[in-house]
Amino acid sequence: NYDDLQELYGELLGVYSRYVGHVVTNVGGVYEDLKKPTQAGTIYRSVDKKTQKESIEWIQNNVFETPLWLVDKQILQNINPDGYFDVLRSVQVRHLNGLLSHNRIGRLINSETVDTDYYSALNMLQDIRKAVFTNSKVDIYKRNLQRAYVERMEYLMTEVPGRSSYDIGQSDVKALVRGEFKALLPTLRTKRNTTSSVVNRYHYEDLLARVDLVLNPR
Repeated sequence: NYDDLQELYGELLGVYSRYVGHVVTNVGGVYEDLKKPTQAGTIYRSVDKKTQKESIEWIQNNVFETPLWLVDKQILQNINPDGYFDVLRSVQVRHLNGLLSHNRIGRLINSETVDTDYYSALNMLQDIRKAVFTNSKVDIYKRNLQRAYVERMEYLMTEVPGRSSYDIGQSDVKALVRGEFKALLPTLRTKRNTTSSVVNRYHYEDLLARVDLVLNPR
């Protein structure tokens, strides 16, 4: 029954996404230890640096490296006529955007004020940039993810959400994003100049143009 197959596949994607979401919450995460008035110690404490770093590595290996086991041709071609490549894009982008959010970056910046050994916002941004633009195979899935990364970083540079716990415009956020965009440019140029794929060359030319437009608005 194709309807049952579609429902089961949707549940599989949902379970996978929830597992990923649990890992994402470690990054910039804060533990809440409720206390009685007579108890000593702090109520809020940051997730330790090691756990946050390992969480990003897990996400790189299990989300940003395309989870092709979720792309089962025999299933996809029996439940939908098209949109196969977008199934993974939507899941990957959901969690990429969850990591690259103003609030999460704000919590990482906040940890600098209370912790001595912390996973900084710069650490996270650097690790995600390297994870998304690794030397793994560049195919339709990787191109989608890389475009989503550039679009999300542009959002962090140019948009301010309606509600936030800190003044984003006067924080380090835009400076960090600008710096990461500049750090990305040599990688994009190298990949454009060394790829043997016409599609990939056009892809990197497009990303270079998008990043340039953010850094140097007309």
